[in-house]
Amino acid sequence: MTLERNDKGKLDAYAWPGGYAIRYLCEDGESVCAKCANERKPDEWQGQAPIEGYIDWEGPTSQCANCNEDMPTEYGDPEEDEFMPKSDEGI
Repeated sequence: MTLERNDKGKLDAYAWPGGYAIRYLCEDGESVCAKCANERKPDEWQGQAPIEGYIDWEGPTSQCANCNEDMPTEYGDPEEDEFMPKSDEGI
């Protein structure tokens, strides 16, 4: 699969409209941030190339498989939100 690159040959870092951060799913099942997805040329990934871009809407923060930087979700983790009842607390 070939991902669409912009006129500078880069994968997009943010969705338009909305400005949501795009993560990239790789052939090996790991996810990388847009910065790491753009660091290597497509033929330099050795079986770990990004194959699909996606937005992680909610859930716990994950880490980029390449640089280990935190990749927070767009709406946070509902299980960690102090203003929302936990599933076992009821409403």
